[in-house]
Amino acid sequence: MALIANHFGFDIPDVAELTGLGSNAVRDQHDALSPILVSHYRGEDDFRAMKMHLDRVVDAYVRSAYGAANFYESRRQIAKDAKDKWANEHRDEDRMGVDGGENRSDKLVRIAAEHAGKAYALSLVGGDHAQVVAHIAEFYLKRRDMLRAAGSKRGITMSAPTNEDVMALSMAVRERLRERGEVGKEEIVRAAIDQRGESYDLPIAVGDRLRLFSKVRCRAQRAYGSRWLELGSNGDFVDVMGWTDHGLILKNRAGTEGFVPWDSFADRETGRISLGFGHAMTIDAAQGATSDEHINALPRGSSSMTGFTAYVAESRHVHASWTMVGEASVREAETFSRPLGDKTPVTYEDLLNRVAGDMGKHPYKSVAIDLTGEEMKVRQGQIEWIRRERGREEIEETEQQPGERARSRAASVSLRKVPAERWDDLGRNLRRQALIAQDAAERANRLVALGSEKDMVKDRTQTPAPDRSKGRVVRPSTDMGVDHE
Repeated sequence: MALIANHFGFDIPDVAELTGLGSNAVRDQHDALSPILVSHYRGEDDFRAMKMHLDRVVDAYVRSAYGAANFYESRRQIAKDAKDKWANEHRDEDRMGVDGGENRSDKLVRIAAEHAGKAYALSLVGGDHAQVVAHIAEFYLKRRDMLRAAGSKRGITMSAPTNEDVMALSMAVRERLRERGEVGKEEIVRAAIDQRGESYDLPIAVGDRLRLFSKVRCRAQRAYGSRWLELGSNGDFVDVMGWTDHGLILKNRAGTEGFVPWDSFADRETGRISLGFGHAMTIDAAQGATSDEHINALPRGSSSMTGFTAYVAESRHVHASWTMVGEASVREAETFSRPLGDKTPVTYEDLLNRVAGDMGKHPYKSVAIDLTGEEMKVRQGQIEWIRRERGREEIEETEQQPGERARSRAASVSLRKVPAERWDDLGRNLRRQALIAQDAAERANRLVALGSEKDMVKDRTQTPAPDRSKGRVVRPSTDMGVDHE
């Protein structure tokens, strides 16, 4: 919201001040109209007329806030579509407006930003862990008081990621309620356990609110005698009206009040009571809970959040959800995520991006079907091993070396990596060189043949003719001593 305000030059609304203004308006009307609208019936005060009036007043506030949120969302979507070339065929974000001013899409973005401040519900709380917890507890009580004055039936709930945060928030709320006198001074401490098996010590006093983890029945007094009635189930909240050595006296939201023995809360394995803090609960325990407003308290930052837990924590409300994050932890996480020596200051936008990144991550969770996949991998490995062993045996039967083909393939890896185009080029080059060599050989042969013919002609021309003028030639005779001419 600060980024939007700085970019567009808007003033950031003070949520606490506006909340107090609305709460005071309801309280002022309650105090001024009580003598007129509160009547007496059978010796008791009848607040039905007052409730109807305050319901109308608060309903007007709720409708106004809900309408502002819906209007902002519609303006934001229109501005987004105006920037999207696929969703808007008349997109003009690349054209300048009149006299170099804003174009149509820029105007839509500004309109959406103007309405963002009217509906935002995200706040970063500064300070250490104790200060953050104290601020969240005060905000929780402020919203609770306003919803009670408005006649809300579902009220407000608050969740946190860890049991330590739940205990710290609940204790901070208890301390402030005790200062108000809404929680008794005297208390007992019982060993407790939640549905996930986390054990802790649970302080219990008159006026405390507790959370049930199982179906519980109480013994209630009626005009016709004592009866066992259903008090609540897993996720329901009850108020402590008193206690004895044998159990608790509790009251649910419907007004049913009765006695519940300690054995009804006992865990079967550990013997601890299955009760939790009623002002805050873990995100896992909040599944199934529904309230008019919900606070997603993250006093230690958002590093422990995922997309799965964020979905649960941000969907418990009917009218409003408040996300309150400890700024120091987020700032520290953002600083340590940067390289050493990076002196870039951490901005408000960086903190929001860090929170959004933590709440948007979805780590993979193993499911039952993964077991089948692992089994298939093992079977494929066995089949591959059998195939290789069979191939090795066939090679040995043919008196070959088992690794000969593997070595041959390894030696020819570089050749197999040569693309087919390169082989085609090489083949064409070899054929071209072969043709050139063949032509050269044929020319050489022709030259040799031509040279031989010339030598033969030359020999015939240079041989001398016989001289017949020198007389007869006497040849040896084979006759016996007879000479012939």
